[in-house]
Amino acid sequence: MRKMSKTEAPVRSIEDMTPDEIEQYLANKRKAEKAKAEKERKAYEAETDYRVNTIFGLVEQAHDFLSSLHKTCHVEMEKQEEQLAKYGKINKSSKGGFSIDNSDKSLRITRTRATKPHWDERSKKGVEILKEFLATTAKKRDTKLYNLLMGFLEKNQAGELEYSRVMLLLKHENEFSDPEWVEGIRLLKEGYSNYFEGYGYQFKKKNASGKWETVLLNFSGL
Repeated sequence: MRKMSKTEAPVRSIEDMTPDEIEQYLANKRKAEKAKAEKERKAYEAETDYRVNTIFGLVEQAHDFLSSLHKTCHVEMEKQEEQLAKYGKINKSSKGGFSIDNSDKSLRITRTRATKPHWDERSKKGVEILKEFLATTAKKRDTKLYNLLMGFLEKNQAGELEYSRVMLLLKHENEFSDPEWVEGIRLLKEGYSNYFEGYGYQFKKKNASGKWETVLLNFSGL
């Protein structure tokens, strides 16, 4: 058993304390608990700050590097496009997209042309007409086909039509000859356009088996 020093106050049970002593005891306990919680909070925030600052420092370095890489790709691939055009080695229908390999065919760079579809008010009106026609007329004729075609008109999370789905819908444009269907398809097609967003780049190298492997620069893909 630990011996109590001469200067150490004897340990008293709460039953032996006066109301004032109990109040003081509880106040000291709350103060100690608050100090402990504050210490833990500061320690947590210090560790969190270290991790955030360390990772974000690398993120900023990566951003600067990737920005420089993108600019270099753009400049050099523009020069390559001019050279390919000069020697007639680029497909005129490529619209800016092409690939180049090094001399031993072990490295490949591909430039892709990024576009974004746009649907104006004509397309939106066309969709309304098509949905009305499908719900009131087509559904009675073929429920399975109705469900299929309605699925092609569903919008994505951004509230926009999906290009791939609309293209699948248009493969069925001769499915009906009803005026409402024909008009809806016409408006849907007339209201579609796409605009150029920029160029993207893909990088590949051959592995030991001679197969192409993509060099991932997309953080989520690593």
